[in-house]
Amino acid sequence: MTLSPTLSRLSTVGALALAIAASPAYAVAVKDDLVSVGIKGQLQVRANLLNDVNNTAGDSIEYDSAIFSARRARFGLSAQMGDNWKANLIVRGGETVGLVAPGITDPISLFYANVYYTGKTGSVAHEVGMGLDKPFTSASSQSSTSYLLPTERITSAGSTAGNFDPRGYGVFYKLTGDFFAAGVGLLNGENAVNPDGTAVANGQDKFTYTLRAEFSPGAGLWAKKMESYAGANGQSLVIGAEYVNDMGSDVTDDTSWIGVDVTGHMNGLSALAEIKMLENKQPVGDSVKGQYIAIQAGYAFKLDSGYVVEPALRYSLIDNNTDADEAVGYGTTTENGASGTAIDIGANWYWKGHNNKTQLALQLWSAEEGDADATVLRLQQNFAF
Repeated sequence: MTLSPTLSRLSTVGALALAIAASPAYAVAVKDDLVSVGIKGQLQVRANLLNDVNNTAGDSIEYDSAIFSARRARFGLSAQMGDNWKANLIVRGGETVGLVAPGITDPISLFYANVYYTGKTGSVAHEVGMGLDKPFTSASSQSSTSYLLPTERITSAGSTAGNFDPRGYGVFYKLTGDFFAAGVGLLNGENAVNPDGTAVANGQDKFTYTLRAEFSPGAGLWAKKMESYAGANGQSLVIGAEYVNDMGSDVTDDTSWIGVDVTGHMNGLSALAEIKMLENKQPVGDSVKGQYIAIQAGYAFKLDSGYVVEPALRYSLIDNNTDADEAVGYGTTTENGASGTAIDIGANWYWKGHNNKTQLALQLWSAEEGDADATVLRLQQNFAF
């Protein structure tokens, strides 16, 4: 495969990213003796440059394409009252996952709306919350402002292949100690129906529940979990395990997964290995089981100018049905492709910590069965405050 059609488009995309990268990021807050309110925002703009994509299982005509999109567009408020209460109200709009660019009519929707009470028992911190949020199983995945590569991991929340995103309205609890954390969530079931069979948004007696625990071999290795530390000194090692079950409805059965992950950091080196085993129970017939693996690492070099450059590499295994070898195409609404393998090779340029970052990555995907493959070059600019 040749990259010449892709590279010919980079001049326009590069100018777009560099123009945005020149802008600094600032945090804005209003505070008095009791209440503090902060303004939060994030914008990720992306160019997807496809080269010689064979997008079907058979002998298809290969094509090239360039698609521009807003990977994330979020804005809202975070507030804290006294020492124990906090809240978030965030909206989003015009976002897209994968290769389909959003239209100008994409609606603005509520993304976070929650209230938490926090407290301590000795050295153990407690959080009890309610509202629209991601439970600990999703929140434990690394912050979107610190992705090691432009695409989400196949094992992360928001990945369209595994649907590992139990975001919704519910109640949440999390405790954190010196070298461990554990959390549970109970959310409205996403697939519930009324007694007459019509679909509803809320769960009645069908729920999604989540369980997750993380621990470290010692307090000295316990740290906030991030995919990239941008070359920060120190070391950490965190091991996590989780279980999530969406109880389904009268017409769709349970969807559940078990996941295990290991995250490590040693000065410039950041690495992660993760596996998730997914099961979709069917109303009729056998369950469909999936397996998803992500292994990645990056090394950050601090430059004398104060900027940081970080080469990164990821290997992904995507298997949407472990009982069958699937001959599929790459797809248009995915970060990593359908059943097959993906290798991402990229680099990050940090303008100001994690707030302002330029990312460039080449993804090579091949189908589990057949000749379908894809080469995708992604240029992404992240701006957050």
